[in-house]
Amino acid sequence: MSIDLLSLLMPRYCVVCNQVVWGDHERFFCLSCYSSMPFSRGGRLEEYLGKRMDISRAFSLLEYTKGSGYAEVFKEIKYRDNAELALFMGRLMGYKLLSLGWPRGLTFVPIPMTRWKKLRRGYNQAELLAKGVAQVMGGKLELNLLTKSSNTVSQTLMGRWERWLNSKGIYMVKEGADLEQKLVLVDDIVTTGATIDSCRMMLQRHYDVKVWVVSLGFTP
Repeated sequence: MSIDLLSLLMPRYCVVCNQVVWGDHERFFCLSCYSSMPFSRGGRLEEYLGKRMDISRAFSLLEYTKGSGYAEVFKEIKYRDNAELALFMGRLMGYKLLSLGWPRGLTFVPIPMTRWKKLRRGYNQAELLAKGVAQVMGGKLELNLLTKSSNTVSQTLMGRWERWLNSKGIYMVKEGADLEQKLVLVDDIVTTGATIDSCRMMLQRHYDVKVWVVSLGFTP
């Protein structure tokens, strides 16, 4: 009864449609919005990245469409401090990967952000997504393998070519780490693939590894 009373006094709202949600099973989404979630079909991200870089496997949980209600999921995670939603979506990614036959025990490497940006936001959303995936798949996290230079410009308003140029040479790799043969890069959303490619090149320049990719969203 105390939980029901708390829900009445401090109701939760669906991230997509903003309707009141009830119970643990509707923590972030109403049942209608969850059942209509634009889960990715097929290997579109794998096909897209595979044509552009040396990527072994790739998967995106959602199809991202700017302006849709489901774009609010990304905004909640990236701009509205919803760390719990990031972990929840990471776990969904993990369950989906297992259903697709991805192996357990992989090593997940979140795309880094600058130290200042992480301090300002309070967390790195790619890191939280990676933690959620690893919790489900029993994987290992490498949180300090990649770092990002603080001398960067936000890519939010950049075009595709500008993103490619902006991503070159801004990521660094810690040398001498004891790594598995397969590393999984984790990001919140893939657009041009420039960030993924920059991180991949740095990893493969210093280590003999195969690089896989997992993202929450993909918008080609």
